[in-house]
Amino acid sequence: YTRNITNVFEDVVSQWPSRKEGDTERPSVSITVTDDYPPLRLSEDSPVLQRVRKAAAKSGKTLEYLVAGGGSDANIFCGQGLPTAILATGMDQVHTVNEQQSLDDMVSITELLCNLAVTPAS
Repeated sequence: YTRNITNVFEDVVSQWPSRKEGDTERPSVSITVTDDYPPLRLSEDSPVLQRVRKAAAKSGKTLEYLVAGGGSDANIFCGQGLPTAILATGMDQVHTVNEQQSLDDMVSITELLCNLAVTPAS
């Protein structure tokens, strides 16, 4: 996505029309990309996921491993060498004026978190 956005800006500048013949003035663009969130990658056998799996089993829950976009504190922690998992809360239409959370999903994640709190690390 970043490359596509950069290409659009560069294309607009390179195709900027001259106002009159011989006019060589055109806008310029300089783009610097800085990663705000390092990628979050945990292997399925990582200790943090093993612990979450144990807590999920106590809660009678099945885990699903998904790749998602965006960034969170977990990205920063993992980037600093502290393996951290993101536990989805089931929010819907996130970061919109229609963001919502079902009560059932709140109860479900709370059960998982309670079991996680009492599940010892391996």
